[in-house]
Amino acid sequence: MRDSAVGGSSSHRSHEQSIGLIQDLVQGHKATKAGIVYLEDQAHSFQARENGRMWTVYGSPWSPYFHNWAFNYERGEDAEKLLAAFPKTDILLTHGPPFQLFDRTLTHEHVGCEALAARLPALRPRLHVFGHIHEAHGALIREWPARDDASDAERTAFVNAANWPMGPRARRQGGGYVQFGEAPFQPVIVDLLDDA
Repeated sequence: MRDSAVGGSSSHRSHEQSIGLIQDLVQGHKATKAGIVYLEDQAHSFQARENGRMWTVYGSPWSPYFHNWAFNYERGEDAEKLLAAFPKTDILLTHGPPFQLFDRTLTHEHVGCEALAARLPALRPRLHVFGHIHEAHGALIREWPARDDASDAERTAFVNAANWPMGPRARRQGGGYVQFGEAPFQPVIVDLLDDA
C-alpha cells in the first residue's frame, strides 16, 4: 500500500452520473495496481517494508453537518454512535477535524467534532490526519497522560492536511495569492518509525 484515502465533503453523492467513474478512480483496477486503498468506515493493515511492523489504518469520510455537503452527520447522538465504531488504530484518517484542533474557520468558529475530540483519548492513534477546514492547515504533536496500558501511543501527531490556500494566510504580503502547494499550504510529511 502506498496511499490511503477517504472521501470528503466535496464528494457529493447527489452526482449520480459521476459515482461510477469516481468509484472506479479510487477503487478500480488501476487504483489497486497503484497501491491506493480507499477507506469508507474501514480498516486496513500494511507493512511499510518487508519484515517490518504491521501498521493499521482506519478511515472515515464523515464530518459534522456543514453546509449540506456529502458525508455529513448530526452532532450529538448520531456522532457518538458513528464514532463508537472507530477501532483502536495506529493511523486514523477522518475528513473532518476534532473540535478545537485545526478546525477554526474564516469566521473564527470552531466547527470540528466534539464527539471525535472526546473519543481520541481512548483511541490514541500515533497519527491522525484530517482536512475539511482548509484555512486551518497545520500540524502538532499532542502528549497524552500516562496510562497503565503501555501499548497505547504516548503521543499523537495531528495533521490538518487540507492544502488548498484559503483565509488570511493565502494572501501574500504586498498583494497576490499563494498558489496551491506553496508555503504555508505545503504538504505535511510525517515519518513514523517502523520499529516504534
